[in-house]
Amino acid sequence: GTFVSETGETSPLNVSLVKESGKWMMVSFDLYTKEELAAEDDSIAQLNDFLDSLVSPDLDAAYDIMSSGYKAANTGVQFEEFVNGYPSIMNDNDSNTSVGSFGDDELTLYVDITDKDDNFVPFNFYMVKEEGKWKIDSFELVEANE
Repeated sequence: GTFVSETGETSPLNVSLVKESGKWMMVSFDLYTKEELAAEDDSIAQLNDFLDSLVSPDLDAAYDIMSSGYKAANTGVQFEEFVNGYPSIMNDNDSNTSVGSFGDDELTLYVDITDKDDNFVPFNFYMVKEEGKWKIDSFELVEANE
């Protein structure tokens, strides 16, 4: 949502609700700064570009979205072998993304990918900011017990 001050200034607002005894109750709310909102938008756009590149498949474009730290430790061939181990991410039909932890130069995105059989497959994407752009530092399949 959006918070509007008495002066008319707006700030993005994230409200967490829970239903108790048939009534919705507010658990918490967070005001986003414009910088946080921009970081969220930019990181999700990068993630969507990454997923689109995997589906197309354009693994070189997907590899370009990985962080310099990842690239220093993994060649393009190793990256291809890694992502081929996750067929659900290579056949992305749809995804739902939310922001987890957030810092100035790093954040976590929680992503539920709907695979070709309409199953939800949860991933965590760990991103870092490099030269003003969000890059994927690593990602992992979230196990059912997490």
